[in-house]
Amino acid sequence: MEQHLLSEVYLKQWGYKNSSSQWKVCTLEKSKFHIMQLQDKRWFSHKSIGSILAFENHFDFENYNDDSFSRIFETTSSKIETYLPILLNELKSSELSLKGEAILAQYISNLYVRTAQFDRMIENLEKMGGFEKFIDECLYYNDKEDQEIFLKMIKDPFFKSKKNISNLSRVLFWNYFWHRLASFEYYILSPFPGKYWLTCDNPVVILKNISDYSVLGVDSEIVFPFNGEFLFVLKMEEAGEASRFFDNASWKNMTVATSEITDELVGIISSNADDIIVFSGMEDAREF
Repeated sequence: MEQHLLSEVYLKQWGYKNSSSQWKVCTLEKSKFHIMQLQDKRWFSHKSIGSILAFENHFDFENYNDDSFSRIFETTSSKIETYLPILLNELKSSELSLKGEAILAQYISNLYVRTAQFDRMIENLEKMGGFEKFIDECLYYNDKEDQEIFLKMIKDPFFKSKKNISNLSRVLFWNYFWHRLASFEYYILSPFPGKYWLTCDNPVVILKNISDYSVLGVDSEIVFPFNGEFLFVLKMEEAGEASRFFDNASWKNMTVATSEITDELVGIISSNADDIIVFSGMEDAREF
């Protein structure tokens, strides 16, 4: 079963259907950009959503007999994605309900842990000797019984393979991350008129993370482009300093970004890409 590091449901927020009813997105691959320029070729390409960052059984635990557990990440992710229409409808009314906020927190957390960037973080933690400290933090919101179960799982030889360690960490950190986001205020930004947001293969940008072992700090900010029209900036309620992206914006309310802030945020998202940048507002560049 093909599984996607960048969710197909998320990519559809940026895509379009061609004349054959196939979902596509307009992309730029940073690794090929220079060569394309030298060869005087167009810098963007139109890709089928189903072909982007697709890997066979990437999120499944390997060599595990219980399919319901082996595929727990993919199954739970699919359930979260069924609630996206609620989030989108509320965004169009410019304010989220408590249910909408909960969906947003789980959705952002899910997209963050899907990425190759997250897998590299787990690999580096193991090399640096910080993996156990990281797991302790991930289990902060679990009750004592669950903590004991997961700590025992981590020590099980079955979870010593690189893939299984990443996938167990993915499940645990997803749960931790969305609980942490409950203490964050969110701001909704629309781009300056005539401009659009874009996204990339690392769509959740964390600014001012505090250490290699703890992803979020008091002054951390999260930038998350939802689609070409809506972008979220999240900041902790007790943050010691104001966000530079706002003047007098009220949290939870829609704000139109200035031209300068729109360009700055687009640059921040582009810089966070491993390789693939995904565009919106490319009507004139569509292939039919």
